[in-house]
Amino acid sequence: MFLDQIGRVSQWEKAINAFHAMNEFDIYITGSNADLFSNDLSTFLAGRYVEILVQPFSYKEFIELYPTSNFNDYIIFGGIPSISLFNLDYKYSMNVLRDSFNSAIYQDIINRYNIRNTYALEKLIYYIFENTSQTFSALSISRYFKSEKINISVDTILIYVKNIEDAFLIYRVPRNDLEGKRILKTEEKYFVADHGIREAIIGFNTSRIELILENIVFIELIRRGYDVYIGKVGDREVDFVAIKDNKPSYYQVSYLMENEETRNREFASLKDIKDSYP
Repeated sequence: MFLDQIGRVSQWEKAINAFHAMNEFDIYITGSNADLFSNDLSTFLAGRYVEILVQPFSYKEFIELYPTSNFNDYIIFGGIPSISLFNLDYKYSMNVLRDSFNSAIYQDIINRYNIRNTYALEKLIYYIFENTSQTFSALSISRYFKSEKINISVDTILIYVKNIEDAFLIYRVPRNDLEGKRILKTEEKYFVADHGIREAIIGFNTSRIELILENIVFIELIRRGYDVYIGKVGDREVDFVAIKDNKPSYYQVSYLMENEETRNREFASLKDIKDSYP
């Protein structure tokens, strides 16, 4: 039994518990808000469910779906399955992605959390999408908003960012001090769940390819089951510290390393790490 977007049905948990008691079904339920699963499922179905986070298509899946496509197409269109009906027609695909984006904002954020300052929320989402894979803080966002004559507190920004995360539109990635072995509280990074939606909302993915590549690598790492952090070694940064089975591996993402200076910069932080992990 498959039940899609179950959180939009009032008292859904009673029906699920009744079906479960019948012991006649494998039951699959979906939702588009993390808050539904972290709170409601643990309350109503404790010990009787397994949570599976579903990602958009990887590049491998993308080229299986579009055999004549290339990596540049993936950078533009991303991995949302619903656009496959239009066979990579840019106009229609972007319309579908914008509709999905708007639906997530209004149904899974604004309506769910009763947000009144929708203008500030939308500006915040646009800001994060524009600056995906770059470090910033709620305080820096607040300063940007003040320069745009938008009055919103740091606390409200933090609440809104958590709401956007819970709607699976973005991921927050903390920084990990590899020397002090501690999680840092400032200058986190945010990645979009699907870079095709970023193209539909912001545009120009190919002109910001270095950001999109980093986003693609991040999503691929979590798809493969890693816990992912941004690494800090002294005053240098490691793009990703990926941990699985308590063993880290380190990643740098670069679009071009066309001269010796760039190569030295990209590898310097990796050489500063004092362990023998890959």
